[in-house]
Amino acid sequence: KIRLRMGFREVERGLRANKCKLVLMAHNLEGGAIQEKTAVITRECEERGVKVVGCWNARKIGKIVGKSVKVSVVGVENVEGVEGEWKKIRKLLER
Repeated sequence: KIRLRMGFREVERGLRANKCKLVLMAHNLEGGAIQEKTAVITRECEERGVKVVGCWNARKIGKIVGKSVKVSVVGVENVEGVEGEWKKIRKLLER
């Protein structure tokens, strides 16, 4: 099973399939095309009631998910095996 979707295209695909539970987005995204993609992801999340968290930068997100490249957007799909941590994250996001 897929746990994470990385990149604008994959996250958008996951949102349209109603599979993403949370979206992490780098806070320092700039540029015309990136602004458009960010707006699309944000709109899709709003329509589906999915939280968007602006955090870190793309390099740090990439490192956290175990990639050696920058990752601007991550969609969380499957929380199997980490339900305890997921509950803690949801509590923090509800504040």
